[in-house]
Amino acid sequence: MKSMERMQPSMAHLEFQPAGKRIEVKKGLTILEAAQLAGIKIRSVCGGAGSCGKCKVIVDEGNILERSESYKKFLTQDEIARGYHLACQTQVLSDITVIVPPESRIEGQQILVSALVSRVEVDPCCVKKFIDVDLVELEDKFGRVERLARLVRNTLGRELLLSDLALLKLEKMMMKGTNGLTLTINKCATESEVIDIDVGDTSLRNYGLAIDLGTTKIVIYLVDLRDGNIVDTESSYNEQLIYGEDPDFMEEYSAAFCIPGKPEFFPSIRR
Repeated sequence: MKSMERMQPSMAHLEFQPAGKRIEVKKGLTILEAAQLAGIKIRSVCGGAGSCGKCKVIVDEGNILERSESYKKFLTQDEIARGYHLACQTQVLSDITVIVPPESRIEGQQILVSALVSRVEVDPCCVKKFIDVDLVELEDKFGRVERLARLVRNTLGRELLLSDLALLKLEKMMMKGTNGLTLTINKCATESEVIDIDVGDTSLRNYGLAIDLGTTKIVIYLVDLRDGNIVDTESSYNEQLIYGEDPDFMEEYSAAFCIPGKPEFFPSIRR
């Protein structure tokens, strides 16, 4: 006959508020680990080592186990009385309800998206050149490619290399009359490589992305490559932030540990 202890269920349900998200996890996981599995973004500078005190949560109901008493040094007596705990130091023993206060939520922080760009001469690898040519005037596709290569060579003084994408688009354009072509050229390669072709003159539309990849945020700037001006910005939290804000610790931890059945739980970090 099985003992009562062995008959106890090994899984527990957690409910995170105010998100209203529920998740089933194995008993013994910390609240922080459960939150990471549920996609609840709780601030954790130290990555769960219990040394920063940033992952404060309120356990509203349910049974828990503290890994140690050291967590109390990060909490006031009032917080302890109100049921505050450190998510990384609190293990789940039963179904529990967890309240994540505003100060522990990553979503509550402001992302700085403004950027100060020094005025420098812009010299991007990818440039756009308009060439006045009508492909229909030529009889075969080989002649068209040779003529295009000659025109680019005369324009840039370099040999032409057509990428697979450019060749495919060129073939589709062959039987259509064009009012010229705009070539997107990677001039930083050993040979000038045409990586894209547009019908008509689109040389005034040449944009690139400047990406600020940080441990806490990712900001992407859309930059006009003709003058270096920022056209637009988009930002988001780095999804790796929930595993800690020290990049060396994040990489070491992700390489050393992986939850069975969920290999993406601690993805590799590369900056």
